[in-house]
Amino acid sequence: MEKIEVKNLQTENEWLKRQIATLKEVNETIVVDLNLEEVTQKIVDSIVELFGYLGGTLFLANQKSGTVYSHTVSNTRLIKRAVEKLDKPITEHTTPIIDPENLIGRTVAEGKSFRSVQLSDFIVPTVSARTADVIQRMTRMKLTISYPLKYGSKTIGAWMFHVKKSSLSEEENKLMQLFSDQISIAIYNARLYSRVQDQVEELDAKTKDLGSLLTVTQQAIRSLEPNEVAQNIVNAVPEKLKHLEFVAGLIVDYDMKSSKVVPRTITRVPITEKALDIIGKPLNEFTQQLDLANPSTLIGRSIVTREIQMSDELEEFVAPYVPKRAARAAQKAMNVGTIISVPMVVRGEVVGAFVFFANRNPHTITDRERDLMMAFANNMGLAIENARLYKIIEEKAEELEEKNEYLKRLDETKSNFLSITSHQLRTPISGIKGYLSMLAEGDFGKLETKQQEIVDMNLLNVERLVKLIDMFLNVSRIEAGRLNLEKAPTDMMAMIEDVVRTLGQEAERKGLTLSVEKPNRKLPNPVIDEEKMRQVVLNLVDNASKYTKEGGITIIPSATRKVFKIEVRDTGIGLDEADAQQLFGKFVRAGGGAKINANGSGLGLFIIKKIVEAHGGRVWVESDGVGRGSSFFVEIPLRAETAKAEETA
Repeated sequence: MEKIEVKNLQTENEWLKRQIATLKEVNETIVVDLNLEEVTQKIVDSIVELFGYLGGTLFLANQKSGTVYSHTVSNTRLIKRAVEKLDKPITEHTTPIIDPENLIGRTVAEGKSFRSVQLSDFIVPTVSARTADVIQRMTRMKLTISYPLKYGSKTIGAWMFHVKKSSLSEEENKLMQLFSDQISIAIYNARLYSRVQDQVEELDAKTKDLGSLLTVTQQAIRSLEPNEVAQNIVNAVPEKLKHLEFVAGLIVDYDMKSSKVVPRTITRVPITEKALDIIGKPLNEFTQQLDLANPSTLIGRSIVTREIQMSDELEEFVAPYVPKRAARAAQKAMNVGTIISVPMVVRGEVVGAFVFFANRNPHTITDRERDLMMAFANNMGLAIENARLYKIIEEKAEELEEKNEYLKRLDETKSNFLSITSHQLRTPISGIKGYLSMLAEGDFGKLETKQQEIVDMNLLNVERLVKLIDMFLNVSRIEAGRLNLEKAPTDMMAMIEDVVRTLGQEAERKGLTLSVEKPNRKLPNPVIDEEKMRQVVLNLVDNASKYTKEGGITIIPSATRKVFKIEVRDTGIGLDEADAQQLFGKFVRAGGGAKINANGSGLGLFIIKKIVEAHGGRVWVESDGVGRGSSFFVEIPLRAETAKAEETA
């Protein structure tokens, strides 16, 4: 009796050792192995072997789809034979979580263990009741039991074991609960690790894709000739997109006006050269006339729909423009399994398509790769379009340069004409002016009143003509760069007062006041060309007088440590902002100026600006608007600025 008890104790002790060893092995698997398939397979097989079960199956829950699916089946012989009886792989069998008739679904939904002597209670309706009964008879199982796999408050799956006996001991049941908790941790960690690995792999793939895209872009922009850019791009496809098994690329252009699709260029490698030899015509001869309502090719369809089009048959992209038989032969020569047409969209418009040739099955193309191809096509389309626009700009620039040179020559001829004409006119005009002056002064006898008026009027017109000739001469000198300055320290106040005396009588005749607002202190003497600056002040006052009907003109001199400033303020017609910005241009007059003074040349302010700038200064105008008068300002630098301006004049 004692021997039997000792033997039973030894047997129980051996079994306990095996339990501990299995538990230790499971723990090591959980800690070391993070591969979900390997973890679950090892644990299920270990449990089945330890307890001598007929077999076991591990299920995982998919909460999004609301189903439980078979993930791992034990490698026992009977279970393998049973699985062979199924109509599809065990991993494709799913069970609704909410199915009240299925104990696996209830195990996950309710988070508790179930047992039954009928296998069908666990696998019907996923497997028919008849198949379940056949499997149960074939394996001679007497009991099936399920345990929930919980991680925290969530049930992440279940496992099911098939037993030869009709019940489990309390110790065995507790041990199974313990294993359930441990495998739940293992599954959660393995799933988490798997997701991280997937993300890392995806990140690596994206990094490689972006690197390839960047490299191709860099190669594309090495040239600014459109055809060369396109050729560089397609030639880079087999090298830079090799990890995607892309062996060649084709770029086609789309002309919206004619609705024509024209092949531009293809990767120059032996397989494409062989394909082109088979087709027997140059690439650009295969122009497709695009029917926008019903595109006849997948290239056309990708352009119309702005979506990627994919097929394993080249003829769908090129027939009937390329005979089907030739297309099949060309595809065989290239040894490609997938052709992909991607629209090239630039600034919202489809400019063509990029056709990829890949040595792989169409079903293996992922969404990430689709996104890459779309980005690639759009970026490359932009590179080609930019090169095309640059080419147009370059051609236009050359054309403009030629026209500019012509205009320069024309302008030079005009300036020479003005200069020569003005010089030629001065001599006879001077003679006419002299005789008119003698007539006016009575050198040839006293004139009658009417005769005197006519002579005075003609003398005035001659004076105006002399001023106009001088103005043209000044413009021609300025444009020829011959505006020479003879600078010396000048008493500006004395010069301004002399201008007022000179023009005061004419202003008074018009009913206007002309005055100088004298400063509170003595102003410094700038180093200037006195005669030319006198012309500036005279012209500004004369200009103000022409466009002022009533009121007056005030000259306001002032100075700072750096500049001498003159303001000529009037109560005249004023200016709007648009006129003020362009008033100092050549032959420019304010909008209302011509109505008041039709004889203006539009050159006076231009000459003023050039004289002031030659002194290193600046001139500008300010006005509160039409009818509110104007203020013209001149600033001339003192000392250091003056010296610098003198050097560059």
